[in-house]
Amino acid sequence: MYTLCKILIILNFFHRIVECQQPLALHQLVIVEPGIETVISLKSYDNSGKSLNYTISKFPNSGNLYQLSHVYSLYGYTPISGSIMSESNILVTGTNNRLVYKIQKFDNNGDSMWDTFTFKVSRDSIQSYEGMITLLPSSGVIVSSSFLLDNDGWKVKGNKNDLTDVIFEKYSRGILNNYIYSTDDKLNLRSKHGKEYDTSLWYFEAPAKFLGNLGIAYMGHLQFTVAGFNGDFDNLNGYDTPLIEIECKDCVGPINPGIKLVFPIKKTSTGLKFSGHVSKFTISLSEDAGWLKDPQNSLKSWLPPTKCDFIQVLSRLSSLRILGDWTTREEAIAIDDVKIINLKGQLPICSLSRPDASLCNC
Repeated sequence: MYTLCKILIILNFFHRIVECQQPLALHQLVIVEPGIETVISLKSYDNSGKSLNYTISKFPNSGNLYQLSHVYSLYGYTPISGSIMSESNILVTGTNNRLVYKIQKFDNNGDSMWDTFTFKVSRDSIQSYEGMITLLPSSGVIVSSSFLLDNDGWKVKGNKNDLTDVIFEKYSRGILNNYIYSTDDKLNLRSKHGKEYDTSLWYFEAPAKFLGNLGIAYMGHLQFTVAGFNGDFDNLNGYDTPLIEIECKDCVGPINPGIKLVFPIKKTSTGLKFSGHVSKFTISLSEDAGWLKDPQNSLKSWLPPTKCDFIQVLSRLSSLRILGDWTTREEAIAIDDVKIINLKGQLPICSLSRPDASLCNC
């Protein structure tokens, strides 16, 4: 009997731990068409078996959220929209945790996300962290720079004067139409296996709108166009050169704070054929696409990141850079139509214990 009592106490202890675990409000990606009522079912994860309350914690800046109408909520009959939701922490009343988002007109031509809003779930007195709903056009573009009017805040990193403005060109050149470019003004040549390399590489540095929590882009892709106006493209810097660098400066790194991931030129068939001609690149935003992680130790090899590494970097992105320094000598390089695109939210539950993926057990 004593042993049985001990077993019951232990089981009750673990049951209480399960009950006290925080429910999760899950991030979602939702495709929205202008002027159409979009029904959104909020998602959560909780293993207590108890019912949850869903509340809106931050409203979208554009468009409105509505409760489901009574007849649609219960029977699926029109009208779809009920009362407008405007009060902070308002409870979602639709069956299956559903609500409606609608906006009449968008002004961004599908070149970036429409908007976001956040919600929380609660059980008894235990409340989740915020889950973010990202509302995208049918193109799936989360953020972009098309350079229609100016350089959009892009900088050059790695030249003599670090983080200087790129040059905006408002004319067309082939398929380039309103683009940015810069030139090399710093060389630091080294020789390896009989071949010269420029170790002072310069990059196009993305502005703030490409940074922050872009975790919803996981399993999507980064797309951009590159062209070389002059330079010795018979002498490239090497196919191991990082074409893309992304970084989370406050993530827990292998040795020091920060995680840096790079995508080498050799992982793209386009990069292997680059000779200055206009080239479009599409880079997959997943840990098994060819990305490598900085070990922060010159004696160790760069290895592929884990799923948690990759999601954390995207969810706390502090820098994104695209290679400009393709050759061992001076060159002029242009980029255009930079986009981060995704059509389906694929963040696993194991990465969502915190909104920024800072606690991940994938």
